[in-house]
Amino acid sequence: MTGTLRFAFETPACFPRCKTPSVGFPYIVVNGQNYLLLGAIVLSHCPNEEVTVTGWLKVPSEWASKMYTPSLIFTGDLTVVSLYAANINSSEAC
Repeated sequence: MTGTLRFAFETPACFPRCKTPSVGFPYIVVNGQNYLLLGAIVLSHCPNEEVTVTGWLKVPSEWASKMYTPSLIFTGDLTVVSLYAANINSSEAC
């Protein structure tokens, strides 16, 4: 699937009462739908970069959206096998 790479940093809805840590994670937006990327190593990619991802898709997502703020809704969880820039000529720095 090809879409726009995004990164999120979410705080637990119970914060500061609870000791649950904040989480940061990558996801991809395809046709307005969010897909959580599991096991993705995205250090060499920029936010908002167009990427192509292959892997195993699980629908619906198991992300507990109501536990974090801001609340993000995911259509599915994508266990990543490969992730690369959709435009192979892209040498743009972040």
